[in-house]
Amino acid sequence: GQVVTTSTNDGQQFESEYGFIAIGRKADLSFLGQLSDQLALQPDQSIQIDEFGQTSIEGLYAIGDVTGTPMTANRATMQARIAVEHLIKGQETVLYPSNFIEAVYTNPAVAQIGKMVNDDSLAITIKKEYSELLKTNIRNQTAGFVKICVDKNSGLILGASGFGDHIPDLMALIQVAMNNNISYNDLNKTPLAYPSVSELITNLD
Repeated sequence: GQVVTTSTNDGQQFESEYGFIAIGRKADLSFLGQLSDQLALQPDQSIQIDEFGQTSIEGLYAIGDVTGTPMTANRATMQARIAVEHLIKGQETVLYPSNFIEAVYTNPAVAQIGKMVNDDSLAITIKKEYSELLKTNIRNQTAGFVKICVDKNSGLILGASGFGDHIPDLMALIQVAMNNNISYNDLNKTPLAYPSVSELITNLD
C-alpha cells in the first residue's frame, strides 16, 4: 500500500499509512450573518457564553465548536444538556470548562485532561507504565503510560495525560476526581478491580 514518510528537523524519518496536517482551526460564524455582529466574542473569535451556554443575547444559547476549545463531542453534548435544562427547567447545572477529556482514537489511543504543570515548586507529576500491569501483560498490550499532575499544596489533581489501551476510559476516573475535588491520595486508596487497566491509577507511588 501507499507509504507516507515524515522527516523531522533532526533528521529522523517515520513511515506510516496516512499523514494528517493539522495547522489549527477556528469557529466559523458565517452562517449567523449579521447576527454575529451582535454577539460578544472571545479573543479567538468564538462565541462568548456563560456557565449555562447563554450568549450575550438573552435567550440565545450556543454549544459546540463555535464556543471555542476544546472542540470535542463530549463537551458539546454536555453543553447541550445544560443549555436545555437552563432554558426549559431553569436548572443551574454548570460546566467544568477545563475538565473535559480530549482523546485521539489511534492505536493505541491518546488522551488528556486538565493541565500539566512543569514547575516542581507548584506540582508533582507521577508517571506509571502500562508494562507494570498484569492485565496489559496478559493481553500483550503493554505499550503506554499515564502521567498525573498533582497540586503540591492541596493534593488535588490538576491534569493527566497518556496513551495506551483504554486510556480515554482511564481518564474518566480522573475526571470524576477532578470534578468532585477528590484528592490524589484519596483516589489512590480506591480498591479498583484486579486485574484491570484502571488499577494503574491506584498504583501510583
